[in-house]
Amino acid sequence: MKTIGKTLLAVSLLAASGASYAGACDAMEAEISAISGAVPKFTENGELHSISMYADATFIAPKRSLIRTARDEAELRAKSELAKFFEDAIARDTLAESLTEQAEKTDGAGNTEAVAVELKRASDAISSSTSAVISGIVKLDECVDTEGKFLIVRMGWKPEYARMAQNAKATAQGDGSEKTKAEERAKQKVKEANGYRKKSDLADDF
Repeated sequence: MKTIGKTLLAVSLLAASGASYAGACDAMEAEISAISGAVPKFTENGELHSISMYADATFIAPKRSLIRTARDEAELRAKSELAKFFEDAIARDTLAESLTEQAEKTDGAGNTEAVAVELKRASDAISSSTSAVISGIVKLDECVDTEGKFLIVRMGWKPEYARMAQNAKATAQGDGSEKTKAEERAKQKVKEANGYRKKSDLADDF
């Protein structure tokens, strides 16, 4: 009887955990559906205190690399919203293109399986005038819903963060070289990720 009780308790905890993962994005989904673009917050004196930007993106399967690429896309969209807020257009060569496809793969034994083919390209090419303004953006919140196959990010910006970022950039002006990394992708079995929500301690101050 004790063993049965422990088993039922373990199953209950597992179900509760799964439910919490499944509803990880409920609150943020309600927030993003109620707003559009960048959301400014002002002080009592009418000065700009902070700006929050929400953005979402989808992925075809709960694979870590697909989630990572969707995250990059959502963050790029959030930055674009801030740029629009300051009435600075994103340069025409900004690209955030999702070309994720689904295909079938058959091995030597004749077994066929569905695989996610990643053809995702995301490049952040923001005009120099805008990049100076949006420096210092921080991530405030993020959630991943593996059942709905989407994620939501909340980014934040403050005037003082932009100043600190510009000062740091000026200090490190000597090293302006960029390195390009080419990564070889080995064939591997897809590992499914769990849903989650990660909220920064800074979020409450925005």
